[in-house]
Amino acid sequence: MRHGQPISLADQAKRGKEAALTSILGSGAVVFGAGGGFANAREPDNDQDDLSKDVGLGLDAYTDLDGMRCCKLLNGMWQVSGAHGYQPEKSGVVKDMTKCADAGFRTFDLADIYGPAEEYVGAFRKGSATASKDCRFFTKWVPRPQEITKSFTAAAIEKSLRKMETDRLDLVQFHWWDYSNPYYFDAVNYLMDQQQKERIRSLGLCNFDTEHMVKLMDQEAPIVSNQVSFSILDDRPLKMMVPESLKRGVKLLVYGTLLGGFFSAKWLGQPEPRADSLSNVSLRKYLPWIQYWGGWGLFQELLSVLNVVANKHNVSLSNVALRWVIDQPAVAGAIVGVRFGLQEHVADNKRVFSFRLDEADLAAINAVRDKSRSLLAVFGDCGGEYRSFRGNH
Repeated sequence: MRHGQPISLADQAKRGKEAALTSILGSGAVVFGAGGGFANAREPDNDQDDLSKDVGLGLDAYTDLDGMRCCKLLNGMWQVSGAHGYQPEKSGVVKDMTKCADAGFRTFDLADIYGPAEEYVGAFRKGSATASKDCRFFTKWVPRPQEITKSFTAAAIEKSLRKMETDRLDLVQFHWWDYSNPYYFDAVNYLMDQQQKERIRSLGLCNFDTEHMVKLMDQEAPIVSNQVSFSILDDRPLKMMVPESLKRGVKLLVYGTLLGGFFSAKWLGQPEPRADSLSNVSLRKYLPWIQYWGGWGLFQELLSVLNVVANKHNVSLSNVALRWVIDQPAVAGAIVGVRFGLQEHVADNKRVFSFRLDEADLAAINAVRDKSRSLLAVFGDCGGEYRSFRGNH
């Protein structure tokens, strides 16, 4: 990989190479040439977690993500954004974050667009220094499609650093709304510049499809993760994303695994709800997905099977849905939304690591899945749902 300044248009012309990927966007544009790669190379990182150390849930509950200990169940902080039916108090959030960390759930997923989530991490670091010391915090950068400059990128990272009370971000997951706007290449290049400056430890993607993840990695972008939707109902990653991730060493951080709460015994045997009766945006988001996948009747059949499996292993239906996903290849962990300051599911989530699905369990689940319609035909590859309408994840 090249070090130094981005390859210029003039240099490309002189070398007579046809650009494989270009971002020709006015003065100072970043240009990627055939075999050229990004300008900003990543240096080796000496900040490695001791993965042989059990921090509360047993070694099976953790995996290696670019040298960081990642819990296979991450604490998802999107529910503190204010769009999920409650407004948490900061003190209650910090108290519950401490409880999760003390129990061994020490990986937190958040974003610059999740309301005060980054500020809550800062408050947690200041108010619970001991509990937060061994935690990892994975944030996101979600700029609107526009011209991306070096200073704009630096300012965004500085804002997250300041809110989170740290001098380096563990993982920045980059989301881009519009692939027809090629400034996302510039954005990744400038994020790599921030990485060289030790303001970012690791770089990941969020809701990128396989094609565009590969385009970035073919230019030697040091991508270590991609965050995508993945559940028993939404198995799109298995088609293209998982094979390519295994090939390139990318770990998947997945969400939507519980369909906003639909994968719960609460919904077993219940009539199909009206969208306007649902209490939060996640449930309203995933109800149409159930309809696309096969309808409420088939979903009830799936819940019944999951409930039988759950009773067999003395765990909850939600535990089974989570276990199925975290056992899939390339998956580093499933992100479970936590309503910090309101309610918690620490005891139930611990049970995810108390059992394994056997062949009979998987066969029963697959018998229902085989009757469904793949969401690949509805949304396209991973992240396609965010390119047809604007979301907030």
